[in-house]
Amino acid sequence: MNKNDGFTFIEAAAALALISILGLTSIGLFSESVKFLNKAAADTICNKDTASLFYYTLMTVQRIRLPYWIDLQGKIKDSPDGKDILIPYLDGRQECAVSLAFKNGVLTIKTPEVIKHFSGWDSCTIDILKTAEDSIEGLSLTLKHEGNNYVRIIAPFGAIGKAVFHEADP
Repeated sequence: MNKNDGFTFIEAAAALALISILGLTSIGLFSESVKFLNKAAADTICNKDTASLFYYTLMTVQRIRLPYWIDLQGKIKDSPDGKDILIPYLDGRQECAVSLAFKNGVLTIKTPEVIKHFSGWDSCTIDILKTAEDSIEGLSLTLKHEGNNYVRIIAPFGAIGKAVFHEADP
């Protein structure tokens, strides 16, 4: 009588070869998945920072309430290179201003209450938005982030009208 208590050497070698091939395939797929997850995590962080900048810029610029009876061409101070700007009438008060400045990859938004820094940008251009009649209505920021990823933020000024101002109508 022949007793078969185990596997032959060839059966064990074939099983080991099959497990090795499946294991190598799984490791390759796993490493690709890890690369994809790392890229997705980096994009999420970038998107979170961009969303934070977008929200803060909109909320700050909406606080600018410009009097309709004043010519603002000389009151808004901006640089020729489009890297910084100072705008009065924050919360409708001429003496309160908001400034935006870009230097060394950092966009700084400064109000009388707080200074916020947003870093990681390759370039930034700050422009004044104007209507067809050449009246000022808001700001446009164009930022370049890592490579060729551009972000454009269009931020209109807040409500315009006599009720929001703290100075008398001339």
